[in-house]
Amino acid sequence: MIIDWRKSIKKIFAGLFLLTTAVPAQYNLKCDYLINPENAILYADSCAKFWFKSYDTTYGGFFENVTRDGTPSGTTKTMLGQSRTAYAMARAFMLTGDTTYLSYARGALDFMYENAWDSVNTGWFNEMNQKGEINPTGQENNRKWSFIQHYALLGICAMFDATHNGVDKEILLKGRSSIDENLWDSRKGYEGYYNEADNDWQNPKGKGFTPTMDGITTHTLNMYLLTGSDEYKQRFIKMADNVIEYIYPAMSEFNYGYPEEYTSDWAPVLSNTYVFTGHMLKSAWCLTRAYLLEPKQEYIDFSNAILEEVLAKGYDSQYGGCYKEYNGATGTRYDNNKEWWELEQMFTSGIMNYYLTKDERFLQMADESMEFYKKYFVDHQYGEVYQTTNRTGSPTTTQKASYWKAGYHSIELGYYIYLYTNLYLYKNPVHLYYKIDASDTAKALMLYPLAIEDSCLKITNVTLNGEEYTDFLSDKRVLNIPQNIGGIFKVTFENIVPVDVEHTLQANITGFELKQNFPNPFNPSTMINYSLPAGRQELPMNSFVNLKVYDILGREVATLVNEEKPAGNYEVKFDASNISSGVYLYKLQAGEYNKTMKMILIK
Repeated sequence: MIIDWRKSIKKIFAGLFLLTTAVPAQYNLKCDYLINPENAILYADSCAKFWFKSYDTTYGGFFENVTRDGTPSGTTKTMLGQSRTAYAMARAFMLTGDTTYLSYARGALDFMYENAWDSVNTGWFNEMNQKGEINPTGQENNRKWSFIQHYALLGICAMFDATHNGVDKEILLKGRSSIDENLWDSRKGYEGYYNEADNDWQNPKGKGFTPTMDGITTHTLNMYLLTGSDEYKQRFIKMADNVIEYIYPAMSEFNYGYPEEYTSDWAPVLSNTYVFTGHMLKSAWCLTRAYLLEPKQEYIDFSNAILEEVLAKGYDSQYGGCYKEYNGATGTRYDNNKEWWELEQMFTSGIMNYYLTKDERFLQMADESMEFYKKYFVDHQYGEVYQTTNRTGSPTTTQKASYWKAGYHSIELGYYIYLYTNLYLYKNPVHLYYKIDASDTAKALMLYPLAIEDSCLKITNVTLNGEEYTDFLSDKRVLNIPQNIGGIFKVTFENIVPVDVEHTLQANITGFELKQNFPNPFNPSTMINYSLPAGRQELPMNSFVNLKVYDILGREVATLVNEEKPAGNYEVKFDASNISSGVYLYKLQAGEYNKTMKMILIK
């Protein structure tokens, strides 16, 4: 008897009730950004177009203050705004292939390069008038604050990623050298970036969240991904180790979060009790990315501890999203407001911790936060997003750009929803665009768009100006470009998981476990996770594992695993491209452990 499940999807779901009911609950996604990550490209494209009106066609650059409909208010410009919006434009191009965005990114960076560089002391000024003239008393023009110096490199990194332009590379390296020479504390046992220095770089002082985590997210990680340089990787790992060595222990001093400010010798400044939930989440995000490059268990331990604290004290389980700010010492929330950038961190930290731990609470917080964000932060009339809402989603201000807000976080969120959800959650391919100008010398470009296991991320397809292009190294993610060749490259990346991948997060494995596949229903592939416990008196260290898939009539469809395995968490990909829609069973046998679960293929 041949069953055509495509004729009636209802029959599939009705049939579920007849199967075994011993199935653990599985979280069902709510937000269509995560259900269909292609929607994140549409969202990012809409946000990016919003900023066109705030570009100064007379003198170049973007204005700092922008009203709800995108109209500039005032003539002030900042280096911070140029770098952040250039980042947004570069990522919008990489998602869409629309080179208009690169033109706006170039305008922002050229304005910044021409006007904001401190030619006397090196480093960057921040506030300028419309023509680009530096205001000596302008905000952050009287010191070298790590926040400004780090964020200056954000947009340059993104533009270099998208175009591999030589001018951007030169200025990126110049800016990074200025930071390293003047703000890096090389004293043994106290290494790390200082928080600030005088305008001439004298009297550097302070450590903490801003010089560390903002340094990681703006350039430290990206410069390693862009170059493959071990020097940049080791700097990133050292900064992640600082989080573990100094910030993690200081959590015990507060009732919520951790002290964000430290002395130059890494002693916590307990008098500063202000804690942003978003800063906690950004720390968790940084540590998971560090783990994917250097798998140290303490990175995951602290990252999970942060998310546990947020879920217990800082998360709105009724409406979704996190509350903005707290008195860390007392654990008191200042108000019930939520901010757009903090909900981005809810997604990035949540989805990456779910990828590494398979704890569905982290997936749920990411999804619920994005559903709240889509409903209430996204301005469906004029575009872009609001800065702040109250607990239930009413905007507290309609201003779209200010000193602290530009196009950065909103479009970065779309960029990472598209990449993370496809590569981490669904193991689906992603496509990114690169504009590489022809040169009189050949190039070999390493492409590494995000932190992921190096052995898994591969290039599987490339086109040049719409035509097939074959000169690339898949496993090394190297794009070879001969001299006098250039144009728009569309590069396809995939997270190619080996038949059976072990994650070394074994601390909490207390018994055998077969988990619900994800996604479910699925088309055409899904991931199956299982755990094998470490040896105990009654259990061997290794187990012979057999994992098979059967159709609803009990006929074997596929053998996914059939070998002896040590203790660990495992992930197996099941590709159902060549079978028809229907209900399927997957069965794990390991020692005396035996469990069967169901999954649904819908084409």
